[in-house]
Amino acid sequence: MTTPTLADPANSIPIQCQVIFPQGDEMTDHLRHTPLPEAGGRLLTLDGLANQTIDQARFRVSVPILDMSGIYIGGDPGPEFGHLPFWDHEKHTRANSGFPYVAWHNAKGLNRMAIGLVDQLLDCTIRVTLDEAGRCYHVEIIAQLSTADCERLCDDGLSLFLCDHPSPWHEVLGQYRKLAEDALPATTIAVPEAAFDPVFCTWTAAHHGITGDWCEQTANIAADLGFGTWLTDDGWF
Repeated sequence: MTTPTLADPANSIPIQCQVIFPQGDEMTDHLRHTPLPEAGGRLLTLDGLANQTIDQARFRVSVPILDMSGIYIGGDPGPEFGHLPFWDHEKHTRANSGFPYVAWHNAKGLNRMAIGLVDQLLDCTIRVTLDEAGRCYHVEIIAQLSTADCERLCDDGLSLFLCDHPSPWHEVLGQYRKLAEDALPATTIAVPEAAFDPVFCTWTAAHHGITGDWCEQTANIAADLGFGTWLTDDGWF
């Protein structure tokens, strides 16, 4: 078990974090701590994945409930925000759905704690559970790891973003987004000039009342008016 010290010790929320593999081994000796002064937080990075035979890693974080009034769960789909007390929530994310992030804020909209897995390509489950007796939230982030994932993360490791800096909640979310984008920079795709041409859609003009002759005549008029793309839309079926 490791208890990281975050960026602002004077206002820091004491948290506990564990990383456990399916066979029950706890790999705290593979955890690398990286301060993020600009973001006001810290990265906990799990290294040595290429040398491990694993298919799952679990981060467990316990967050004391101090000056919290709401929770941001990011929509998955569903509401983006919830009001406290928030008893439990389970969120599933993957490369094409949602993102592995959860955060708490106070009544002023200031961040109290944000937790997010930096790698957004992994199949991931986030469970948030209220512990009334312990006066805290338990967060478990379960990342599924294929052999290809471990090889891809060999150099940089698997990182968890933690931030308790009292910045506006959306600024902290922006810092997490930047980390995720930097970790997986998007490939620039050339966009053809025609993509920026005005589009004429038949639905707005005629709904279901289109014919071949009407389309041909109207397309000529649209082209003369400067439309570069024609969309024949006969509605939903």
